[in-house]
Amino acid sequence: MKRDYGIELARTRVGLHSGPTLVGNFGGERRFNYTAYGQTVVIAARLETANKEFDTTVLVSESTPSRLADPSALCDVGSVQLKGVPQPVAAYTWAVNRPD
Repeated sequence: MKRDYGIELARTRVGLHSGPTLVGNFGGERRFNYTAYGQTVVIAARLETANKEFDTTVLVSESTPSRLADPSALCDVGSVQLKGVPQPVAAYTWAVNRPD
């Protein structure tokens, strides 16, 4: 994909997972970072990477469709075994995002 000035834009991928996580400033007096920790963050990050395997741009875990305004727009892509996650995760993508 190119824009007006010949600049190549990379394809963006997103992983969505809903659940509890710790978010905030972590560290000590001299140094701290604003970050997020927890299995929810791990699953979302691994789904983002799994987009390559499915040739999609957005993958949504099984915990998220019930929180969407229109979950009927999702297509099931199957269960995915994610690195660092003990159980396979059911994954979905948007119908318009599904490869031909």
